[in-house]
Formats: sequence, C-alpha cells, structure tokens
Amino acid sequence: EVEQQITIPVENALAGIPGVQTFRSVSLFGLSVVTLKFDNFTDAFKARQIFIANLSKVEFPAGVVSSISPDSDATGEIMRYQVASNHADSIQLKTLQNYEIYKELKQTPGVAEVSSFGGKVRQYQIIVRPESLQAKGVTIAQVVLALSSSNTNTGGGLLPSGEQQFVVRGVGLLKNVQDIKQVVVSNNNGIPIRVGDVAEVKIGHAPRLGMFQFNDQSDEVEGIIFLRRGENATEVLARVRQRIQNLNEHVLPPGIEIKPFYDRQNLLDITIGTVEHTLFFGISLVLVVLYVFLGSFRAAAMVAAVIPLALCFSFIQMDLFKVPANLISLGAIDFGVIVDAAVIVTENVMRHLEDGKKRL
Repeated sequence: EVEQQITIPVENALAGIPGVQTFRSVSLFGLSVVTLKFDNFTDAFKARQIFIANLSKVEFPAGVVSSISPDSDATGEIMRYQVASNHADSIQLKTLQNYEIYKELKQTPGVAEVSSFGGKVRQYQIIVRPESLQAKGVTIAQVVLALSSSNTNTGGGLLPSGEQQFVVRGVGLLKNVQDIKQVVVSNNNGIPIRVGDVAEVKIGHAPRLGMFQFNDQSDEVEGIIFLRRGENATEVLARVRQRIQNLNEHVLPPGIEIKPFYDRQNLLDITIGTVEHTLFFGISLVLVVLYVFLGSFRAAAMVAAVIPLALCFSFIQMDLFKVPANLISLGAIDFGVIVDAAVIVTENVMRHLEDGKKRL
C-alpha cells in the first residue's frame, strides 16, 4: 500500500532529474524513503531546488507529509547539547527546545538543521466520559466538530466611524484548558452543553517514540546541530557557541540552561594537530634518513622541502575548488606518497652524479 500510493508516485515525479547516479527507495509500514545520489559535478543547491519542485507535484493521500533531509552531509553533525534544568519537567524543556532554542540556533549562519530528541511533546487531551455523553445526548462527533470549528479566528470586515475605520475580528483560538472546557457542543432546552460537562480536559503529552538518557538522568531533552554543506566548521561552531551563550544569559528562564556535551571543534583540533605532528616528524625523519643513506644534506633538504610545498599547493587547490578543511579533507593528506616520489627522483639524480654525469 505504501509502495503503490506513495513510493511509486514519488519515483515517477523524481525520474529524469539531471546528474542522478543512483536511485534507491525503501517502503515500510507508515514510511517511504527515497534516496537520490548525484555525481560530484552536480551543483547541490540547484539539484535540491529541482528535487523540491518535482516533489511538490506529487498528490499524496490524506495525512501523508513529505519532507527532505537537511542540506548537510555524512560528517555534518558538529554539536550535541542537553537542555538541563533542576526544576522544569521534560514537557517544559521540550517546549522550549521546539519553540525557542530551535528558532535561535537554526538562524545561525552555516547551520543546516537542529534536530531534537527526547522529552515529552505538550498535548491538550480531552478524555470524554461515555456516561456523560449518553446523559446529555451528545456524540463524540459533535465534540470533535465543536472543537475544530471553535478553534479559529475570523475576519469581520471594517466598521466605519467618521473618518476612521475599525477592523472587526472574531478571536476564537483556544489558548488554555479553561477555554477548551467552555466550548459549546450542543444545547438542551436553551441550556448550553459544554466540553467540560462531558469530558475531562488536561495537559498531557503525545505518545512517545523514544527517550534520551544522559549519564544518570533518564528523561532529558537533546539537540543535535548539523553543519550546512560546504561551510567552515570552526567558524560555524564559534557562532553557535555565541548564540548558546546569549540564550543562556538573556532568553531562557532562570534555572534552565543549554549544556553542550559534544563539540566537533575538539576533533578538528586533534586532526589539525595530527597534520602538524606528521609534518614536523616527516621532515625530521626525511632529513635524518636521507642524510645517512645518501650522505648529502643538500639532497635531504630538497626532499624535505617537498612536504611543506606540496601541502601549500594542496591548500591552494582546496581554496580554489571550495573544499572545506574538514575531517575528511585533512585526513586525506598523505605525506608518504609525496616523499616517495621525491626520494625516487633525488636518488636517481644522485646516482647519475656519481656516474660522472654533469649537472644541467
């Protein structure tokens, strides 16, 4: 059913998008996942726009909601944080995460998405009493209809008053438990029958699909920040930390705090330190080993000079082709291949010189 009504129409709508290398789809109960993989020369922003435009043409069955993954990559997770408090419950923390923290962090330049895990989603629950429904002569359908028709604002036009005009509006949005209880469902001989007469109204939480545990705390709220594709992780993390500090000091209620517990910057510093360590010891070992075996400090210095020169050339190319200095790009730098090529050329030159050949 999912495959026929959702997956196949989506596949037909997305077929023919330029630059697609592979096309995969998975249909499960209540879930359809369609994945497109583009070649390396495809502009990610343009492909994303074409994808969204084609997806919007699909007519889904009632109740089906489509979404697209954030503009990030496999290494896009740059920070995880906990919304902590010593007095607020998980419903309050989840509400703050979804309506305050999410908005502020999502506006940070370079952030693609802020995902939320754990906590309880606030829900106004109306639990009807069957005996009250029967006694009042009201059905559940009437209760549902009354609530849906009452929870709305309507426009009433303009009311002239001399040279001025007043806007007439009917404000009917339900804001709290008491408003819900006062909604009129029906009447009995002119006496209104309200929701509170036939049902219990309370604040609860939606059915939970998971739970976030942190150390010895079993019901916490977590946020995950994803880096936008092509952005500099160090710069974005600095902006995120500044936003978090502003939220903690000026926005969040007292006693509620955002506590990051995973920061990609630590891993980036380790990666950069590894590159520096490899560069220093690579040059040192090349100087020592080649001087011992070739007996020429000048030849050893020439080979060692290849390492920083090649590294500078790599960084220039990364800047020209807009390749960010992330874990993958820095980890892909291989000094061994660079040194091997230089050693072969230098050793060959030394052999020719020993055979009596003149310099060019």
